[in-house]
Amino acid sequence: MAQYTTQIQPFPVPTGVQLVMPAGKRQEGMKPAITLSLDQLDAITLAELCDEFTKAVFEAAGKPL
Repeated sequence: MAQYTTQIQPFPVPTGVQLVMPAGKRQEGMKPAITLSLDQLDAITLAELCDEFTKAVFEAAGKPL
């Protein structure tokens, strides 16, 4: 666990991912997002998502990766 004068709680690990779907017609109303559990993804996709998350965290913190 990371230390910073006191212990820091690690980032929560998601249990799934949402698919990006094309916008529907307004008259069809809101539709729930389609979600896949992490075990439905292959290792390459999981690694790519982890890399994107790491990059986004460092960018949000203004730190070089």
